[in-house]
Amino acid sequence: MKAKLIDRQNIITDHFTWNDDMTKHGMASEFDAEYKEYVESRPPDDAPQGLYYVPYYKVKKGKIHQLWELPDLSINELKRIKIQQIREYDNSSAVNGFLIEFKSNGNTVNTVEAWINREERNALRSRFEAEIFAGKQDTVLWYNGIAIPLSLQNAPSIMIALELYAAACYDCTQQHESNINSFTELGKDQIMSYDNTTGYPQKPTFSIEL
Repeated sequence: MKAKLIDRQNIITDHFTWNDDMTKHGMASEFDAEYKEYVESRPPDDAPQGLYYVPYYKVKKGKIHQLWELPDLSINELKRIKIQQIREYDNSSAVNGFLIEFKSNGNTVNTVEAWINREERNALRSRFEAEIFAGKQDTVLWYNGIAIPLSLQNAPSIMIALELYAAACYDCTQQHESNINSFTELGKDQIMSYDNTTGYPQKPTFSIEL
């Protein structure tokens, strides 16, 4: 493929057959520069999460090469990208989850990862309180169509443990955002390399005897 260099960020490529003299003449007269062989490339794969390489073009050894660079973003743009990344991680299964170990005779036969959001936790607490008041001994937690049996003696403590876990994750996320917002103009490199996956508590594990 042939191309003309317009400026550092733009080229025009020849997508037509060069055997067509009229097309060749028409495109060649559109810009003063000569068509040169165009060397395409792929962007590097080492961009910090949330950032993407953008192309630019340079003539090297008589050919137009496609090169790549990270955009020079402002400190506020970098903060916005990083905080979005922090919130996406906070809402992901890497944070939002707990483990249920199903046991038989003391041996684990299956492990399921689940999550109950705040609204669901509030609804379950009300249900468990009503069932306990009614004198029931057992209840059930439905998750993805699976009935998980629970003793009402243990169910409230599970809800408390999940609430404490969720609160600790929230505090960790807020601390990460606070850390990012505290960086000044000299902190661009720190923002790009900041690891927002650290500090979160270990996911709770609950055992249920079948």
